[in-house]
Amino acid sequence: METVEKDNGAKFVIYPFEFDGHKFVSRVLVDSDLYSRVVNVPEHYFALMNQQCLLELMGTGRNLDDIKKRLYELNKNGSYAYIELADE
Repeated sequence: METVEKDNGAKFVIYPFEFDGHKFVSRVLVDSDLYSRVVNVPEHYFALMNQQCLLELMGTGRNLDDIKKRLYELNKNGSYAYIELADE
């Protein structure tokens, strides 16, 4: 867990990780059931879970535009957890 940020008044915890040569962050809403479970998982294991999610979602070797499109699809209906590029 790295930092907490505010997004429209909501607080998210940021978990950085890398996958396929790109830096990502997993944002988890503090006031969610998921956070109460994630906070007890070792950070390296949570990073592995996120890497596995991206591997299943998009495989490897994708260009940046394709990654952005796939992340949009993954996150578009999200409310308490998101995976984003770290530099976006």
